[in-house]
Amino acid sequence: MEEYRVLETIRKHAQGLALQSIERTGSGQNNDIWIIDSAFIFRFPKYAEGIKQLEKEAELLKRFADRLPLKVPRPEYCVLEPASGQAFMGYLRIDGVPLEAEQLERLKDAATLDRIAGQLAGFLKALHGTDMGCCPDLSASQYDPFQEWKELYRRLQDKLYRFMIPEARVRTNRHFEDFFAAKDHARIVPSLIHGDFGGCNILHDLAERKVTGIIDIGSAQLGDAAIDYAALYASYGGGFFQRVMKLNSEIRDMTGRVRFYKGTFALQEALFGLEQGDDDAFRSGLATVNEWLNEGSQERITAPGFFEIIISEKISLRTPDLLRINLEVIEMRMFIGRSDARLAVRETPRPDSASRQPWLDGKNPLSSRHGQLPKNYI
Repeated sequence: MEEYRVLETIRKHAQGLALQSIERTGSGQNNDIWIIDSAFIFRFPKYAEGIKQLEKEAELLKRFADRLPLKVPRPEYCVLEPASGQAFMGYLRIDGVPLEAEQLERLKDAATLDRIAGQLAGFLKALHGTDMGCCPDLSASQYDPFQEWKELYRRLQDKLYRFMIPEARVRTNRHFEDFFAAKDHARIVPSLIHGDFGGCNILHDLAERKVTGIIDIGSAQLGDAAIDYAALYASYGGGFFQRVMKLNSEIRDMTGRVRFYKGTFALQEALFGLEQGDDDAFRSGLATVNEWLNEGSQERITAPGFFEIIISEKISLRTPDLLRINLEVIEMRMFIGRSDARLAVRETPRPDSASRQPWLDGKNPLSSRHGQLPKNYI
């Protein structure tokens, strides 16, 4: 959305603002986001569905914002008209920057990590424990914890499977069918969930090293609390997730579902991109789906060198420095035991000989958007 249209819309519908400065701060999957007068955040939905989501978010925030231990947006300006260019929500800016995985990894102090884990665990416990009486539109009696995943599975098969390699389709079938097979043993109590609890929606203060607020409540819905913990796990890894789990013993009973939901995030990103015409989201999600396995099934062996070879069944290793190929990605097939494994070779930066370290950060090297959304390796 162009800057002049943003100013024109705000001037018309949100009188009283000085409108002395305007800065585009980003563009998410669903919204264009602008900072007005250095103090207010205005979000303009990109799609018609985004208007409905914004309307739901505004209503939910009015009802439960006071019940949460961390700051969340409090809508002061809200216009929801059919034309997406005339729809927006404006609220006072919450101080802080998104807590991306790279920033959390730089925090080596255990006390700081435990404090942040405690803040996030406390927020989710309060959110998940919200009295559903304050949200009459969300009926627990009509909640089916498996229905939305059956629908997602059908849409994946109908739309995305044609773009997936055969191995990825087999893994995805197994991933969903194992989840559905456990239906009779699952004890899923519906609660109010955030729905997109990734690093880009968690704000923190760099100097004080603490979480300052949670944003983007538009995905809030009645659902399984394990979905939020899965997003947290996908964003920050197993080590930090263990810290959160120590603070809430109830998570241990959800770990199987946490892994399942985590294993759907890249599929959902690719499907979103396909359905909404977002080529970046489609390519990023599909690359993850086609190239990577579940985090827990990877075994890795490293040696110094320029390249990492990814054998999608079991092993990951680097070739020696003597092997130099100036190609971004090479794919081949080979037979290893009884596994017809798929390999990919990608050039990686040459480390200094004195400080050479294995390139094993767990990120998807084929995705330039890693960390901006909850990721999974399936």
